Amino acid sequence: MAEIAVQRNRKNVRAKLVDVAHAGVERLPYENGAFDKILCVHGVYFWTDLDGALQEIARVLKPRGRAVLVWRTSANRAAEAFPREVYSFWSKSTVEKAITDAGMSAQLVRDVDESEHPLVLVADKGL
Repeated sequence: MAEIAVQRNRKNVRAKLVDVAHAGVERLPYENGAFDKILCVHGVYFWTDLDGALQEIARVLKPRGRAVLVWRTSANRAAEAFPREVYSFWSKSTVEKAITDAGMSAQLVRDVDESEHPLVLVADKGL
């Protein structure tokens, strides 16, 4: 995925407008407060340490920064097709608690039928 991102953003990478890094969420290669916004779409399944991952995301967010997570819970019918030894289908309440424990506030974008749709949750970092 990193290679594809570099190829698709080649001009901006050369101009140093875009940085593509390959790293685990538990140790992001960025300074504290490096980002205004973070978007994670269908990535939380691979986080073995949800609390640590969200603490690290909070670390690299600037004050008043925002992270958006999109994922399917175990209630989603699509989850049945994926091996549990590889994918973690975190519940809404578990993710909300981990976000709060990381010092951020959590807000569901809209209430959806979890058996049919992924959740979209916004995590805001305070001052």
